[in-house]
Amino acid sequence: MQNRGKNGFLEYAAALALVLAVVPIFAELVKASLAISQLKDSAVMALFCTALVFIEYRASLRKSPAFGKDALILMASAYVLFFCAKITPLAALAAAVFAFGAMLALFLPKDDIKIAYCVVAAFSAYCVLLFFSGFADLPLRLFAAAGVEKLMALFSIDCTPYILKGASPVVVLNLPDYGNFTVATQCNGLSAISSAAILAIFAAFLSRRGRLFTVLYVPFCAALAYFANCVRICIVILLKPHFANYNAMHDIVGYCTLTLLLLCVWALGKILAKRQIMA
Repeated sequence: MQNRGKNGFLEYAAALALVLAVVPIFAELVKASLAISQLKDSAVMALFCTALVFIEYRASLRKSPAFGKDALILMASAYVLFFCAKITPLAALAAAVFAFGAMLALFLPKDDIKIAYCVVAAFSAYCVLLFFSGFADLPLRLFAAAGVEKLMALFSIDCTPYILKGASPVVVLNLPDYGNFTVATQCNGLSAISSAAILAIFAAFLSRRGRLFTVLYVPFCAALAYFANCVRICIVILLKPHFANYNAMHDIVGYCTLTLLLLCVWALGKILAKRQIMA
């Protein structure tokens, strides 16, 4: 369907219908994101990367919407998922993401339409992480504790993880020379893993190396984030005796580690992109 003069009415109506259908879902999505501190960073990362990919592609939006195959596919997917929301809340979140992608597709030029799919992929990953964050908390804390134990062993430092069972299980690291440390929910690595995974999706997209590279690169970056989180916990434990203000040191180490991790993910993506161009 072409957008010529008054014939653009249907495009505007479709775009408005999408907005009205998913605004309540977006409101709940924002509320849920703010309630989970570990995902705030990845939400900001997703928005930042969306702007970054527009800059990298030098893309601009049309002044008026226009239907195309991709917009219709994303729009149809959004409505199907919207009607499946009664089955699972995850479908509602996915509906909001695909609706956002459809909105972008309505206004993006044909040459830049892949940006809409990239954004859908990144925000879909975010929604999956948001939906399963509660279930993944304890396994992630246990996994982080096991990683710290292995890293400490490399430096001949005794570290024994154990779990205190109860209504809210507590994961504890016992280090005879440093004391006991609780692996709190904020230290489960979800913030680093989700931020790295989302950035990796955009980096893989910009590398133009295809879907197979994305499938391999994203899990690799998630694993790198897990390792970075274990290193962060080790650094915090080793530095604790030397800092009176533990909370300040804890936060500074956390943000420095996250920044270095994201720089590595982005830099590696750029390096691989250059190699693809040279090939």
